Amino acid sequence: MSTQRAARSRQAANPGDPAAFTISSAVRSSDGGECCGDMIAYRALPDGSLALVVVDVAGRGSACATLADHVATHLLGLLVMGCRLERATCIAERDFACEMPHESGHTVADFVAVFAALLEPSRRCLHYVSAGHETALLLSRDRSHRHLEVTGPAFGIRNRPRYPIASVRFVPGDDLIVVTDGVTDARNSEGITFGSSGVVRAASRGAGDEERAQSILDQAPSSRDFSPDDRAAVVITYSRY
Repeated sequence: MSTQRAARSRQAANPGDPAAFTISSAVRSSDGGECCGDMIAYRALPDGSLALVVVDVAGRGSACATLADHVATHLLGLLVMGCRLERATCIAERDFACEMPHESGHTVADFVAVFAALLEPSRRCLHYVSAGHETALLLSRDRSHRHLEVTGPAFGIRNRPRYPIASVRFVPGDDLIVVTDGVTDARNSEGITFGSSGVVRAASRGAGDEERAQSILDQAPSSRDFSPDDRAAVVITYSRY
């Protein structure tokens, strides 16, 4: 249902974004390959809502791409079929724990951080589950921001975990920004991390830019002194007024 390329992710499924939203997404592999362990998948639903899944495999590079794609498209597919967000996340976590491919007697990755959301413009509401995914931000028109709290553990951490849904108000002019830890943990030559503050600065500078997600990846520093990680960013603007 979705394919990745270096520097930018393709949209999963529907061509064209839902009318209420403007979407910018980008992915960059640490090893220069076309795919990696960070994955962004989304699809417009018949009622005008948007289903979004962001996956960050505990690993890096193209070797993790198959696993990332499996988790993201499986969970997105459940949401598209109408499965409730909490239940869909639990099913996807169970399948990860039980059915993931093995190599040399061990799983490709021990755990996966996941952010899954349903954006409902008709209700001006964002419902989400954050399975160990720490950097999801809601940026308001006045450029103030709030962090969306983690609601459960990463996939593979606990036996039969629960993933309660959190809901926040999402109104025209707001941005939902989700990045993986390859962005926030990026360090410059002095060892200073980009952090969520760097993400907010980069997103604010790029307001109105169709390449906002790419700009976030570009502005996150790189240093030869620190091993690079896969990077992904998605910016969803509630653009209908």
